[in-house]
Amino acid sequence: MDYFKIGDIIEVDGDWGIVSDFDLLNTTLKKISNEIVIVPNTKIVNGAFTNYTKDEFIKIKAKNLGRVPAGKPGAGSPAWLFCDEIIIH
Repeated sequence: MDYFKIGDIIEVDGDWGIVSDFDLLNTTLKKISNEIVIVPNTKIVNGAFTNYTKDEFIKIKAKNLGRVPAGKPGAGSPAWLFCDEIIIH
């Protein structure tokens, strides 16, 4: 199937997850909750689906707001941006 490959993040009919397997009849998605969803390929071929990793890159913009707000630990100090995980819906 040329629409996606194993490891791509896709959404079909409201279900989204990482493609873990596919064959002639079905595509298997693993959701972030570790739930497994089996999608009939007819839904993919005859309906709309989104491949979120088709371009392989996602651009994220983050803005530093300057100083840590009052009432928070480190108030008045320069704020830093940290990112541990990004979940794409």
